[in-house]
Amino acid sequence: MDASDAAGLTFRCIEGCGFCCTTAPGLLAGEERALPRALVERKPDGALGLRLEGAACAALDGARRCTVYEARPSTCRQFPVHLHALDEVQVTLHRGCPGLAASGGDEPASALVAAATARLTTGAETEARRARDNWREFRRRARISGLWDEPTALRAAVAGIVPGLWTGAGIERIYAAVEDGDLVAEDAVAAFEGATVETTAPALLADVAAETFEGELPQVVDPAGFRWLRAKWAAGRLALADARGPQQPAASFALHELPLWRFRDGAERACADAVVRLAGRDLALGAAARLVDVTGYQVTFASAFLRVVADQAAGIALRSALLTASAGKEASGREDASLAVAWQETAFLALPTVGAVL
Repeated sequence: MDASDAAGLTFRCIEGCGFCCTTAPGLLAGEERALPRALVERKPDGALGLRLEGAACAALDGARRCTVYEARPSTCRQFPVHLHALDEVQVTLHRGCPGLAASGGDEPASALVAAATARLTTGAETEARRARDNWREFRRRARISGLWDEPTALRAAVAGIVPGLWTGAGIERIYAAVEDGDLVAEDAVAAFEGATVETTAPALLADVAAETFEGELPQVVDPAGFRWLRAKWAAGRLALADARGPQQPAASFALHELPLWRFRDGAERACADAVVRLAGRDLALGAAARLVDVTGYQVTFASAFLRVVADQAAGIALRSALLTASAGKEASGREDASLAVAWQETAFLALPTVGAVL
């Protein structure tokens, strides 16, 4: 069990926030029996989960209160803690939750971790074992195919690359470095620095935006007034909207109108640190393994891992620039970067993965 992600954090659940209710939690065996039948639905993967209605869980009322609070499933009870299972179980905290950023938190995050890990002995242990077996089978196949790299080597490569990702040229180079799919960890930094660029940053970011900002769910809660924010990408423009506010046209921006990679007050460093932190999570390894798997073992683990990292950096850059432009500012400060990072957490936690998010 690795709970290092919770070190030094405190938590305070905030009245009127409702961010945890913008997710669609799965149910452990038997949890559906305590819930209204109309609230439960079967997901595409066959698992049972709570039904969504518009921007949030169908159990949420107009005052952002849970109408089935006493019967809420364990995933809701443990939020903002997530357990990701590979060889072992890693505890992560959803930094998009305003309760983790609130001042004067009334309980240490480690207390949340203790409650969440109880799931492993009350219904989730079968999922954890299945996740471990799937991960080990992936690793075995990757080694046989000559595609495997040790996670420690991959994360060391990330530490050498991430500081250079906060320009258009940096984004172009990292995507170019992984394009052929034959990268290995020990050559990653040199490949990044010497990459031959064929696709421009605007085209790359347009692809990221099209993939990232689909669907109707809000992706972050702004602590200022607890607006549930979401972005929409359409016709080459990116718009920021309040998912539950007045239905009015949102300001939209073409990519060239956004203050991309313009930072002040240490915001660039905050973004870079966030990408390194995300790369340190086992979910990043699981997402990279999934990419290798869906390509039929045609790309190396290192290529897939750095692609996951590139997508996180591009996503933070887009989110930060959109928040900054929507506020009428010319450069992203630490508050913009912090909210962009919190927003990116939601996309990160939704990544398809080998292993399991419990």
